[in-house]
Amino acid sequence: MTDSQEIIASWMGFCPICQQNTRFTARNTWFRDALLCETCDGGSIPRERALMLTIRQLLPHYADLAIHESSPVHRGVSRLLATEAPGYVATQFFPGVPPGTMHNGVRCEDLERQTFPSESFDFVVTQDVMEHVFHPENAYSEIYRTLRPGGYHIHTTPIYKSNVETQQKARLSSNGSIEYLAEPEYHGNPLTEQGSLVIFHYGYDLADLIAKWTPFDVEIRRFADRTHGITAEFTEVIICSKPPRAVPAAVLPCATEAAALRSCVAAPETSTFWRVTHPLRAFARLIGAPDRDRGTRRP
Repeated sequence: MTDSQEIIASWMGFCPICQQNTRFTARNTWFRDALLCETCDGGSIPRERALMLTIRQLLPHYADLAIHESSPVHRGVSRLLATEAPGYVATQFFPGVPPGTMHNGVRCEDLERQTFPSESFDFVVTQDVMEHVFHPENAYSEIYRTLRPGGYHIHTTPIYKSNVETQQKARLSSNGSIEYLAEPEYHGNPLTEQGSLVIFHYGYDLADLIAKWTPFDVEIRRFADRTHGITAEFTEVIICSKPPRAVPAAVLPCATEAAALRSCVAAPETSTFWRVTHPLRAFARLIGAPDRDRGTRRP
């Protein structure tokens, strides 16, 4: 579809990227690429706004974090993170360039075989990248490795509502050549005129696949949000969270210490002030001490 000068849809709302009251306007019926924020520097589209809305909700302190974005674009979320977060690192994959080296001012990294040390980042971003990866199980595993405990991989990739199961469209043969399993499909890529070959059409099993490939906890959010201009196809945001590091056994109380703690909190009703007794009872239940007044109604 091509854009026309005629405005097809337009309404007022609030953009989660530029944080401004704005007008969302489309001159094309394919809102996914055409419903633009008129206030954003360089514009923004629905999936980018869905991504940033999720980031602000989960990581309101994102500007203080160590962030890796693979294959950023020159607008929207990428521009915002690069401007506001000193710990932001952008990478691209350049065929023939050694991973971990700089090329035209940008670090070269292969998502499937990254050179970053383990636990380097608090937060990883990818925008419509994972459908172009030949071995997504390796990419998700590498992202998991490079995230710190409690970190997030928040990303977008098209999820086809007609697909219960993910469909593979191409694969690499043993000699490194591409074997096409369907008519080749390409998405736009600012680094090449040909675009990026689509390898997967992900289905509703994507969360299960990621959880099978990695220890990530996975959530997928869907949107019908006119207020934030998130009204289009393929606006799902996938949230992969790395569990926090478990408390080492060495710092847990031994049996003798636990018994002493239980005796200290075994009778929290010695204070009738609920702001004192409520947390004491909660702690008593945590370590196994009896709560003698558990049935008492509290304000």
